[in-house]
Amino acid sequence: MEYYYSLNGQQLGPIDESQLVAAGVTFDTPVWCETMEAWAPAGEVPALAAMFPAQDPTPVQTAYSAPANDAKWFFEVESANEMHDAQQIGPITLEQITQMKEFEEDKKVWCEGMPTWVEIKYVPDFKEALKEKKKKDRKKFLIYAILCLLALMFVAAMK
Repeated sequence: MEYYYSLNGQQLGPIDESQLVAAGVTFDTPVWCETMEAWAPAGEVPALAAMFPAQDPTPVQTAYSAPANDAKWFFEVESANEMHDAQQIGPITLEQITQMKEFEEDKKVWCEGMPTWVEIKYVPDFKEALKEKKKKDRKKFLIYAILCLLALMFVAAMK
């Protein structure tokens, strides 16, 4: 079976399912094939599940006391200069972090009471914001795909 997949906001494929892992597809990477109704994470597609073992089902639960609503967070972003380590921004609020363009589930955050820096996807405080971001990202992708199809149809009609 051939699949399309999405990496870094770019739709790629089709490629044979045996090449997905080599192409960088992971458990969470959106994939689609002709037999599917909608895009889904590769690890949730029954035909691919064996290739992508389930992620740790017990993310870092609050091994720290839940921060106050006005907690001051620190956010780690990649340095513009590849020779330097990541930069730490803060203190800022949780809301400010969720509004940053760099807000992604694999970015790390820390606030007082946490033993170490943790990826956002494992911090319960960010769960709702991540859900909303994924919804927005899916909408953007669908709009982009529709616009591409319309452009192709327009070009074909002009010939």
